[in-house]
Amino acid sequence: EADAMKAERDRALDISRNKAEALRHLETQEEQLSAKLRMLTHSSERMDRERGELSAELREQSALLQTEASAASKSAILWKEGDDALQQLAISLREREMEADAMKAERDRALDISRNKAEALRHLETQEEQLSAKLRMLTHSSERMDR
Repeated sequence: EADAMKAERDRALDISRNKAEALRHLETQEEQLSAKLRMLTHSSERMDRERGELSAELREQSALLQTEASAASKSAILWKEGDDALQQLAISLREREMEADAMKAERDRALDISRNKAEALRHLETQEEQLSAKLRMLTHSSERMDR
């Protein structure tokens, strides 16, 4: 009976140690999440005006994540939701950056087309001037021949 009690006590100590280790692990995850959150908040402050709307969304998400991070030591579920929200935010940021890159490429294509049109117009104007000069010369020659 004493051995059984000792074994039960040992199991209880193991469970207690496991719980303490799990708590330390959650605290480490909380610190990592808080560090990620600080880094993400700092990055959002450096975004340019084109990403202003996204910065506002990021600050809103950062505030939400800050609240969730403070509760992460109490609940692993809240920590998971915060991590998911952070991943969604990162995906959203990448999507916005791709949209901005696509818009820049479209603007560059429009500028190229505009430059090409301007060059074509200059070429046509040069041809028109050359044809006008030839027409004047032919008219002059024709008038001379008529005389």
